[in-house]
Formats: sequence, C-alpha cells, structure tokens
Amino acid sequence: MRPGPAPLTRPFAALAPLLVPLMGCEAAIGPVAIANGASLAVARRTIPDMVYSGVTGKDCSLARWDAGKTYCKEEPVAVAQPWCTRSLGAPDCWTEPPPGTRSLADPAPPLPPLPAQPLAALPAQPLAALPAAPLAALPQEPALGPQARAGGASNGEGR
Repeated sequence: MRPGPAPLTRPFAALAPLLVPLMGCEAAIGPVAIANGASLAVARRTIPDMVYSGVTGKDCSLARWDAGKTYCKEEPVAVAQPWCTRSLGAPDCWTEPPPGTRSLADPAPPLPPLPAQPLAALPAQPLAALPAAPLAALPQEPALGPQARAGGASNGEGR
C-alpha cells in the first residue's frame, strides 16, 4: 500500500487552486510602482498615503516615516496669546483679559456712523454743463514752450 501525502502538503494542495488566479497580479505591480514613485516625487506621498490621509483627515506620508518621524503629522497645540495693556513703564501681560481694559493690539473704537442726508437736501436739478467753446475761439498758433515765453527761441537758435 502506498502512503498518502505528508500532512504539511495537504494545506498547500488545498491552497494551490486559490493561488493560480494571483499569478497575473505580478504584471500590475510595475505600473503601480511607477505611479507610487511619481506620486512620492511630486506630492511627497504614495497613493496609499493619499487614501489614508483622506480617510483620517491627517497629513500622513511614508516619506515622513522613512525620515524617522511619525507616519502622520501631529497638529500643533494652539498657545493662548497673552493679553497686554499699557502701564506706566512697560506693558503688563496676563493670560486672561482684566475687566474693562483694551489690549495694546486693539484698534481704536469705531466712529459713530454719519447721519444720512435726506434726499430733499440734494439739489433738485443737476448742475448745468459749461457750454462748449467753438473751434474759431481756439488759438491758431502753436503753443509756445517755457523758453519761448521767457524770451528765448524754442528751437535752440540764439544761444
């Protein structure tokens, strides 16, 4: 009688039909690797990084992790700005504003709005336009430059 296959080969024999369809996946690795490389060079993230960043809302990158940093960038903690007011010698600063004071950086209070003029205060008729001068009233000789007015020639003669 012939012995059966070894016990370790039985699971592999059961998985072999499942692994056959995966043989064609090797052809897709090249274009994906090129796309990831181009994405990493341009956006400093791979395509899976972009998907993960979009899902989590954080800035995550394999390039950050490769540089020894965390995979996702932590959000900076907001520090409260100090509240400073004028003093005799120097500004005084607090973490909370004291009541009834304005900060040094605060602008002056806004001016009250001007009262609106009623329409009756405007002139009833528009201002009349000045009459246009006829062409005959314009001077016929060319305009003289500043040298000619002072008594010198404008073309350089008489120097």
